[in-house]
Amino acid sequence: MIVDDDEDSLQQMHREIDFAGLGFQSIGFFTDGWKALTTAGEERLDAVITGVDLPGLAGMEFARRIYENHPGIKVIILTENSEFSYAREAVSLKVYEYILKPVDTDEIYKVLKKCKDELDRERETQDNIMHLEHTRYRALTLMQENYLNRLVVQEIEPEKLAHEFSGLGIDFPLQSGGYTCMLVEIDTRIPDMEPDLLTYAVFNVSQEIILKHLEVLSFRNSEGKTILIASGGGREELLRSAREIKDTVRRALTLTVSVMIGSTVTDLAAVSESYKGALQALKHKFLYPPDSIIDINEILKNKRKFRFYLHKFEENMLTNIKNCNLKAAKETIKAMLEDMCSFYLSAERINFYVQHLVDTIVRELNVLGQEEELCFIADSVPHIKGKESLDILLKWFDHFCVDTIAFVTDCRKGSQKLLADRAVGYIHTHYNDPAISLSALCRYLCISASHFSNIFKAETGQTFVEYLTGVRIQKAKELLGTTRLMTYEVAERVGYPDAQYFSVIFKKTTGVTPKDFQKNRSTWHQNESGGISLDANANTTNL
Repeated sequence: MIVDDDEDSLQQMHREIDFAGLGFQSIGFFTDGWKALTTAGEERLDAVITGVDLPGLAGMEFARRIYENHPGIKVIILTENSEFSYAREAVSLKVYEYILKPVDTDEIYKVLKKCKDELDRERETQDNIMHLEHTRYRALTLMQENYLNRLVVQEIEPEKLAHEFSGLGIDFPLQSGGYTCMLVEIDTRIPDMEPDLLTYAVFNVSQEIILKHLEVLSFRNSEGKTILIASGGGREELLRSAREIKDTVRRALTLTVSVMIGSTVTDLAAVSESYKGALQALKHKFLYPPDSIIDINEILKNKRKFRFYLHKFEENMLTNIKNCNLKAAKETIKAMLEDMCSFYLSAERINFYVQHLVDTIVRELNVLGQEEELCFIADSVPHIKGKESLDILLKWFDHFCVDTIAFVTDCRKGSQKLLADRAVGYIHTHYNDPAISLSALCRYLCISASHFSNIFKAETGQTFVEYLTGVRIQKAKELLGTTRLMTYEVAERVGYPDAQYFSVIFKKTTGVTPKDFQKNRSTWHQNESGGISLDANANTTNL
C-alpha cells in the first residue's frame, strides 16, 4: 500500500518501480489517509509507504494505527521535513525507513529490496518455529498415546501415575468416583475414504461428544480403534454418551459404529481391568447388529451358567447324516448355533466347538473306508468374527450337510460312475470359470484329488485337464463357427483370460488357429468321428 498526498510522487513510483519484480503485490495508491486506513483493515499487509502530510489523518498517526492492526509491518515514511523531531517520532514508532523527498525511486527500490529480504528471513524463521512446534506436538502426542496404550493393557503402580502424567502433560483427575474404558469400532467402511482418515474422523467425533458430558482420556490403539477412558459418571451417563457418539457418527459420517463399554474400576492404575471388559464385550459383537452399544455388565448379568453339551449335537448330526436325513441335519446345526448364542459364548469358544464337531463327523465317516475323501473339510470351516461370518457359517453348514450326505450315499452305492457323472456335470457348468481346478472340483465332490483322478480316468478315459480342455475347445469351435466374436472374446467366454494361450491350446487341439477356423467356418464341418476336415475346394489337407 502506498499513501501520499503528492499525486505526482505516486504516479512516479507507479511508473518507475517494478513492485511485482521485487516480490510485492500492490493493493493500491491512496491520497487520503482515512480511506487507506479503511482499506488496510480489510487486507493482509506486509509493508506500507506513506507520506507525512496526509489530508484528514497525519502520516505518523496513520502509521501508529497501521501498527495496531498489523504488528510486524514495515512502514516506510516519505517526508520533506528533515527535522530531528520527525525522525525521533519515526524511531519511537519503530518505522522501518525514513526517506526525504523529492522521491528518489532508486533509493525506494533499494529500501523495498532490503525490506523484502528481511520479510523473507522473518517468514522462514517463523516457518521453522512452527515446524519445530508441530514436531514437538506430534512427538508429545505419540508419547502420550503410547503411554495410554500401555496403561490399558497392564497395571501401573499408582504412585507413578501422577509423576508420569505430569511429565507427559496429561491433565486428568487421578481421584474420581470411578474409571470406565469404552471402545469404539467402525462397523462399515467408506470405499472412497482412506482408513486412517476414517478412523481419525471417528476418533474426533467420539472425543468431542464425550467431553461434553465427562472428563475423558482419548486415544487410538494400534488397530485404529478409538479408546475412551471416562472419569466419573454413572452407567446411565456412559450409555447416554455412547448413544450420542454412534448417532452423531451415523449422521455426520454416514457410517455406523458399535460402542463397547467395560466395567467400572475405582483406581485409574487398574483401568486395564475395564479395558479387558471392553475387549470381552467386543468378542460378543457378532451377536449384535451393527450400530449397537455392548455393555459388558449386561452380558455378564444375562449370561447363563455354561452347561452346553456338544456331544448331544454330535450324536444327532452323525445319526442324521448316516440316515441321509438332510432336513434333520440342518435343523440340528441351527439349533446348536442358537443354543451357543443363548449362552453368550464368545466367537472363539463357538469356533472351537464347531471345529470339534466337524472333526468328529469326519473321523466317524472315515470308517466307511474312504479316509481321504473328507480330510479337507476340517480345514475349511469358516471362523466367526462378526454377524456376517455367523451367517456364512450357517450357509457353510448347509453345504456341509449336503456334501457329507452325498458322500455317504456315494460310498454306499460304491458307484464310481455316479461320481464321474457328477464331475462331468460340474465341468460342463463351470468350464468358463478361469478359477476352475481339480482341487475345487474335489472339494465339491468331497473326495481326495488322487482318488478322484483314478476314478475319473477309469470312467472317461481322460484326465481332468484333458476333459476340461476338450469341453472348452468344443465350446470355442461353436462360438467361432456361429458368431463374429473376436478371438480374445471367445477365449474369455470359454475360461481362458489369456487369448495367446488360448490360441496355442486351440491350434494344438484342432490343428488350426482360431482365426483360420473362423475365417474358413463356411467350409469346416464335423466328421463322424468328431474330427475336423475341409471341403474339396479348401487348400489344406485333412486333419
